[in-house]
Amino acid sequence: MNGPKKHSTPHTGQPMVGWPLTRPTPMNLSSIVAKLALAAIVLSACSDRPETTSPQTTLSTETVSLSPSDRTVLLRTTGCGSANDGTGSGILIDADSILTAAHVVASSDSVTVESPSDLFDRASATVVILDRAADLALITVDDEAAGTSPLHRTEAVAVGRADLFANVSIFTTTGSIAASVIERSRIQTNEVRGTERVERVAYRLNVGTSRGDSGAGVYAGDSIDAKLVGVVFANSADIANTSWAVAGSELEAFLAESPVRSDTASIQRFRCDKASSRLVVDDN
Repeated sequence: MNGPKKHSTPHTGQPMVGWPLTRPTPMNLSSIVAKLALAAIVLSACSDRPETTSPQTTLSTETVSLSPSDRTVLLRTTGCGSANDGTGSGILIDADSILTAAHVVASSDSVTVESPSDLFDRASATVVILDRAADLALITVDDEAAGTSPLHRTEAVAVGRADLFANVSIFTTTGSIAASVIERSRIQTNEVRGTERVERVAYRLNVGTSRGDSGAGVYAGDSIDAKLVGVVFANSADIANTSWAVAGSELEAFLAESPVRSDTASIQRFRCDKASSRLVVDDN
């Protein structure tokens, strides 16, 4: 969410008054000379004082470890073409880089990021990687809305895999949900915003999620060093209290080819194609 707004405190002191409208008392010459001499002494004493300067602020360059809750961000999108505006979740996986579900941003004309934990101010973002088969996307923060916050110094999240029946925690923008992995399987589905049939490895979780939770991180625990093991992409329409998450093996493969983890990866440029109401690679 937006960070807390700062409001300036209104001035509550006494109003300024004008000079007194009284005639000054005449002074003799000796009194004037004495006062000038005293003023010269005061000025001389002041000139002997060493000059002081305001200390310069040095921004820390040390990396900062974040908890799963602090890594959780809210994404707001404006629709491309006839697509609706939407919201989703994301995971701050590295300095300025956010992982989310591809379908959250695949039909967006613009994306903004907010931190529910007030880690940084609202910022605009750009989609740089879009994997429609795995339903994963990587976006980067465009500006320095974070100021001196840890956003630009975030330590990379550790990624792993969840065992069957393992206890996990889903971190959404409204809090955490305790869950268990009750199935790990290869599922057949359509690619994001497309008709091609694809296969991805997914976890079935024994809890339901809400609209806007797509892109939320699934962690093997809730401590600051908990590993990210999945990303929520769907709530089951057929089975009560059931959600699906992209499995850790898919995350590992995706991030291995991303600009965050690979020196050879190329950042893609996308544009809103209003005719198809979705992002397409910009070849220009």
